[in-house]
Amino acid sequence: MLFRSEEMKDLYAVMDKMLMVESELQALETVTAIMKEGCRTKESQEMEDMLYVIETYLLGVTKHLRSSIHSLDEFLAEQKRD
Repeated sequence: MLFRSEEMKDLYAVMDKMLMVESELQALETVTAIMKEGCRTKESQEMEDMLYVIETYLLGVTKHLRSSIHSLDEFLAEQKRD
């Protein structure tokens, strides 16, 4: 299945946005990890637990997003060869 150049541009634009979201999620994950460590030093177990859940969720979302970006990248590379 061949895509028109306009459709390919749209797919590249989607991938660019996905990469931006991935970067923002990674930054949020880093901030959450730092906050979690701060709670550990202040012995705020409830907050640390909540941040752990958020950090775990962000890691899962980022991992899934990375997989989607990789799949889209492979698809675009394959379309380019055709």
